[in-house]
Amino acid sequence: MSSRYEVELISIEKRNELLDKYSDRFLYEEKADIYGCCIKLLTDVKYVKERWEESFYPMSAHVRSHGRIIVTNDENEGQRVLYEPLSKTAFLINIDYYGWVKSVTLSVASDILEDSHGINSVHGACVDVDGKGVCLIAPSGTGKTTHTYGLLRIKGVRVVSDDWFFVRLLEEQAIAFASEKNFYIQADIAESWGEYQRLVEKAEFDSKGRAVVNVRWIVGKGKILPMTTLKKLYY
Repeated sequence: MSSRYEVELISIEKRNELLDKYSDRFLYEEKADIYGCCIKLLTDVKYVKERWEESFYPMSAHVRSHGRIIVTNDENEGQRVLYEPLSKTAFLINIDYYGWVKSVTLSVASDILEDSHGINSVHGACVDVDGKGVCLIAPSGTGKTTHTYGLLRIKGVRVVSDDWFFVRLLEEQAIAFASEKNFYIQADIAESWGEYQRLVEKAEFDSKGRAVVNVRWIVGKGKILPMTTLKKLYY
């Protein structure tokens, strides 16, 4: 499977048609709290449901969802990602790579937060260096995550996000917030930083050699921050 996907924009009528078509197959329903935004997952794929729970903070079942992610398989369809922007509903059909699910989920949350609250999203890594936020922005596959975990070896460095974060402008400050509960590492991370070997040995990797893990087990809880004030940007 390619590491990239195309998103097809669909009408509200098409969304309703797809919901009717797939509504009787959803075994799992989960809600994620992504910076106060409630995104609901509907799926019959247990692996996706389990990775979702590892990735995101849970939202109360009583909170009305702001957006929906539907993940299912259909032997009569190819691999497809469809999005209805008015209701913020995404369909991922025949997707066997969790990275796509995570990416689309964060994109839907970003669409909602940017439209309604003026909160910007950044596809990049963010660390805190002695109280000053530093973000690393670069194309996928160029080493943002690897550099982030290497920086954690330095005293006074803590991580907010290794892949995606939100930024809110408050007066003259830019505050960066984490997007996820846990991190999505690559299987070869221990080749660069040996201390992660124990984590790699216990992780369950997907078809792209990625796994959702709790890096606190290796670096300690004090090395993870929910937010920081941005001071520098490296691109």
